Amino acid sequence: WGSTSSFTLSLGDYHGDFTTPVGHGTTTVRVQNGDNILERSTGTTSLSSAVARGDFLSVGGLEFRVCLSDSHPFDDLHLSLCSKDNVLQVANFYADNTLEIIDELPIFILDTSLGPAKSPAVGDIFLSTVDASGSSVDARSRIRRGDYIRVGHPESGETFRVSTDPGRDFTDQVIPLSSPDDANTPASLSSKSLEHSTYEVQSFFIRSSTDSVTLTPSNVLSS
Repeated sequence: WGSTSSFTLSLGDYHGDFTTPVGHGTTTVRVQNGDNILERSTGTTSLSSAVARGDFLSVGGLEFRVCLSDSHPFDDLHLSLCSKDNVLQVANFYADNTLEIIDELPIFILDTSLGPAKSPAVGDIFLSTVDASGSSVDARSRIRRGDYIRVGHPESGETFRVSTDPGRDFTDQVIPLSSPDDANTPASLSSKSLEHSTYEVQSFFIRSSTDSVTLTPSNVLSS
């Protein structure tokens, strides 16, 4: 250690706490008592850009996850609630009162959430940090090279480190992934990470390393 040495101390776990308000507290939602669709009530923040599919959120003191399935509303004005224990199971909001519409409820997300990754695939050695609107989600103010991150679920997701290799891009749209055991060694996403992604990105491709080899199409069973 020298006079210029430093270190970073992190407390807590990957799950975190619901202390981050969507839209800095100016954005609120309304929901019909007994329904699972949140609709923006005040503010201008795009809900689908601020909260990713599958994210944990707290509204009205209750914990949910945003539904993964694209069959549920998910856009600038709407979010769909699913169970915190099963992101494919719809969960309805029930208030402790008889009001039909509960209005101007703030939404809180986990303080450890870094945002969405666009079109991840098995084998990728980076995350593309772009939200639903196509805008960059710059995580560099919150994480640095060498930091540990978890992809997918905050408890059962896949753990990586941000690569310390200066030759790999670390930008407003790219997080380079490395092994949790060696931050200089690239590591790739596996099916463990994609368990918590939306259906449209849960795909992978098998290609031959030789152009002359023709693989059997997936819709044709070989004899």
